[in-house]
Parts: sequence; structure tokens; C-alpha cells
Amino acid sequence: MQSRANSVRDTAARLNISDRKVWSLIKDGSLGSIRIGTRRLITDEQIEEFLKQCQNADLDSRDGAGGCG
Repeated sequence: MQSRANSVRDTAARLNISDRKVWSLIKDGSLGSIRIGTRRLITDEQIEEFLKQCQNADLDSRDGAGGCG
């Protein structure tokens, strides 16, 4: 399967979060991204890795307040 590069807006819609939250996740290193010219893009693989980290954080949480972001 070929990887797709998603805009910040498309990533936000896919994760059901705000654009601002996507930028925050990129800034703190929780969500990987690539820069092409002036555009910031997030690949499908980077989104999947982020979701795996969220799931693992949730499973590792002892008090049930896990998750990420």
C-alpha cells in the first residue's frame, strides 16, 4: 500500500480533533510530520504510529486516565 501525506486539516478531521491540537501534538513530538516547502504534512504511517502510542499509553495506565495528547 502506498503511503499518503495528509494536511494538518485532514489529519485533524481523521482524528476528530482540532487543527490547533494537531499542531500541538506535532510541536511536542507526539505526532510525527514532514515539511515540504512551507507545508506540514503527516503520513498515514505517522498517524498509525501515534494511534498505537495512544493505545499503549491507555493500556499501560493504572488509573484508567491514560491515553495521549
